[in-house]
Amino acid sequence: MSGCAEDDYQDETGQGTFSISTSGTTYTPKCVKVSAGTAVTIAGSSFHPLQGQADVNGVANPFTGSSAATTAQTQTLSTPGFYGYYCTAHGSAAGTGMAGAIWVE
Repeated sequence: MSGCAEDDYQDETGQGTFSISTSGTTYTPKCVKVSAGTAVTIAGSSFHPLQGQADVNGVANPFTGSSAATTAQTQTLSTPGFYGYYCTAHGSAAGTGMAGAIWVE
C-alpha cells in the first residue's frame, strides 16, 4: 500500500506536530512514524492533489483530496495504524511514485 518498509520510517514520535512537504515529485519524508495525537500536515497543491488511502486496520483515513485541492491538509491522528497517501497526478494507491505513509503508534 505505502511503498514503505519498517526500516524506511523516519521516527518523529514525541512531536506534537509534524509536516510532510513536497519536493519535485516526492514527499519528504516519504515514510514517518508519529505518536497518537500528533497533528500532521501534508503539502498539497493543484499540481500535487493529495489523496488518502484506507488504513490497513480498517480505520478511515482523514486525509481526503480532490483534483481541486490547492492547500496543505492538517489532521490530528489519534488512532494507531498506518495511513497511506499519494498524489493523484504522480503516484498511485499501490504506493508507487509520489506516495508515502504515516505510522501512528
